[in-house]
Amino acid sequence: IEGVLVGLSIFALVSLTTYGAFAAIAGITTAAIYPWLAARSVVQHSARSLKILRGRLPFAIDQIALMMQAGANFEDCLRTLVSDEQGHPLAEEWAIALNEISAGRSRREALLDLRDRLGDQDVAELVFAINKGEELGTPLSRILSEQAEQLRLKRSQWGEKAAAEAEVQIVFPGMLVMLACLLVIVAPILLPAVMNILEQ
Repeated sequence: IEGVLVGLSIFALVSLTTYGAFAAIAGITTAAIYPWLAARSVVQHSARSLKILRGRLPFAIDQIALMMQAGANFEDCLRTLVSDEQGHPLAEEWAIALNEISAGRSRREALLDLRDRLGDQDVAELVFAINKGEELGTPLSRILSEQAEQLRLKRSQWGEKAAAEAEVQIVFPGMLVMLACLLVIVAPILLPAVMNILEQ
């Protein structure tokens, strides 16, 4: 619907300044391309939000574990986290889970919905550990501390992997820069020699 409306707007604007046929082509093209661009924008925004969420997740889990060790329950910890991290993607997801729990769903179901909504492996492992710990009677604060430690380890591994990939990717640009520098140094020497050869 947005694509059609934007296409009609483009058609109306272009038709005021140019031929109707060109305006129609511009409007139809915009209406056809807009849904693809909008879907791509949503996917990119989702990927950015998930990346930000994953970066904050270990520290949030640590915070929840510390509050639970101090005597708070899980839902109170989530409320505190949502209040402290307003506007952050992680806080928004926890807020949805809290609203589901407040509406009468069990904690297990709310966490499973969180896992399905995000589709992230780390979140899936966290939800599995929490739900399994509740079934076995393991203290939740200990489970969360262990999960936070694992996530920090994974984060350091991601950093090492990114650094290794960057090192490989920088080789080709580095070679181009070296070649350009070599040309700048050698060109003043070679050009006169080439000119003399051509003149002869």
